[in-house]
Order: sequence, then structure tokens, then C-alpha cells
Amino acid sequence: MSFQYFIITIYNKKGLYFFPFGPNDQVQAFEEHHLVPGQRLLVVGCSGGVGHLAVQAASAMGAEVVGICSAKNAAAATGPGRCVHVVPYDRGSEGSEGWLAGLEEWCAEHGPFDLVLDTVTSHDARDLAWDCPGKIRGSTEPRLVAEPGSRVSRRVQSPATVAPSGSAQSTERSSSEEPAMKELEWTVDAHNYVTLGSGTSGWVAAGCKKVTGYNLFGSGRELFWITPQNSARHLEQLKNLCDNDGVRPTVAATVPLSSDGVASAFTAMHSRRTKGKYVIQVRNEEDEGASADVDSRGEGRQGSPKNGMEVRD
Repeated sequence: MSFQYFIITIYNKKGLYFFPFGPNDQVQAFEEHHLVPGQRLLVVGCSGGVGHLAVQAASAMGAEVVGICSAKNAAAATGPGRCVHVVPYDRGSEGSEGWLAGLEEWCAEHGPFDLVLDTVTSHDARDLAWDCPGKIRGSTEPRLVAEPGSRVSRRVQSPATVAPSGSAQSTERSSSEEPAMKELEWTVDAHNYVTLGSGTSGWVAAGCKKVTGYNLFGSGRELFWITPQNSARHLEQLKNLCDNDGVRPTVAATVPLSSDGVASAFTAMHSRRTKGKYVIQVRNEEDEGASADVDSRGEGRQGSPKNGMEVRD
């Protein structure tokens, strides 16, 4: 778990969600680190609260997404709009290195990842023991992460045209027509292993970049720190991803707004075994008809979505 905070999430019985902050950091990270259609993206922790939304957003933006998560969550993380392939970190009887062998097998066939989003690495001793950045970046036979700053040219299927907003718009073609192929080129980002958590030194370096613009991180790796005050464009992009591409959070569980309820959510999050987001319910079902709820514009109305609080993990 990298960094924790509470945000308001408004949701209704039809499963429609409004998250003003949740996956906004991932959208900003993808822009800052130059994720473009056709790139291969690895998401470490692809079924967690942060990772599963990053997978959906990146897939909608045209990336080929591979993930790492537990074997029990692998099926839910795979499919249209999600990962094309998932490597379980608890793979078989190969111990803690089984997931690394799985990545090496995939990259031997398909090539290295252009960008890695690591939602797991943090200052926690359990995360440090896995050393995902060291093992993934250190693997050279085959190479798992593309050389920072290198130029890549790749032919990819082009079933969709990605609009400037990042939303995907399907192109019309008959069922018998072969998918169009397109030659795409890009320069791999200079800091293409991105973490969302770190120790104190990492946050100091991230803070320096945020305040001064000077990047203290070495080539190939960087800790991303969101800039909430410059989020209007990214929130509009996120809205398009939700409206046009079906990006939705998975709710792992809903708990009451109480000491025990909140504690149980954090206990589950710290177990590193969650799938999706935890929601803290602050309004009871029977209260919905008794008073006006607050909608996403802050206006009271009868029968609008109930309010909840989302815990990012």
C-alpha cells in the first residue's frame, strides 16, 4: 500500500459512480510519463483499489496491459477492457520468484514493457521484501522494461481511434474484415518505472520536482505525486473514460461509518489481499426517502445517489 486518504464517492443503485479524485492520479501519471496507444504497460497490483482502475483507464486509452496480482483475482483482472494477461505473484510452487519467471516468459514472446505502474511498492517491510523495482528492472534475459529514452516502432491492431481526451471511439468495419494494422512510433519515457509509494527519500525527491521542477530521480525510475490543483483537464478525461468506455470501480465491500467498520476496512487493506475499493456507508437505505441527498454538483434532490467514502488502497 502506497499512500492512503479518504475521498467522497457518490454512487447509486444502478452501479453508476462518481469519483472526483480516485483514479485521477493514474490519469495524470499516464500523461506525465507519456503513455500512448500501442504501448505495453505492466501494472503491479492490477486487482487492488488503485491498480484495477489504472488497468481500465490504460486499456481504454489504447495500451496493451499486463498485470500482476494473486491467482484468485487473476480471472477478474483479465478480459475486454482489462488485462490481456495476468501473472499471479503466488504462481505454483516456484516460490516468490515464480511471478518473475512468468513475466520473463511473456516478455520473451512479446517484448519488454514500455511503461510500468507499480501500485504495490512502498516503505512497508513486506513490500520492500518483494523488491519489485529491483527484480523487474534488473532482469535482462529477457529484458522486462524497455530502455529509457529509446525509440520504439511497433505494428499494432487498430480497432479503435483514440481521441485527444483519451477516450476510445470504435471504428466501423464488417465482421469479416481483418483488423487494420497501424505503425506507431514513440520515445520511451526517461522514467518508465513509476511507483506510487516510497520511503522518505522518495517523497523528498518527488516534492522537489513538484515545487522546483528539478528531477532528482535517476534514469528509469520515479515516484509519482499527483497535482490536485491542476486536475480539470484530467477529470474531464476521466469523465469521458467513465461515460464512453465503462471505467468503473470494483467495490470489495461496504462497511458502516463506525470505529469497527473503518478499522475492518483498513485491516483488510493492510492484508494486501483486497480486490477493488472499500466503501464506508454514511447514510442508511431507509434514510434515502426521508431527506434530500447531495448529488455530484452539490445540489440537494430527492432520490439521488447516496453518499459514501472511498478508501484508496
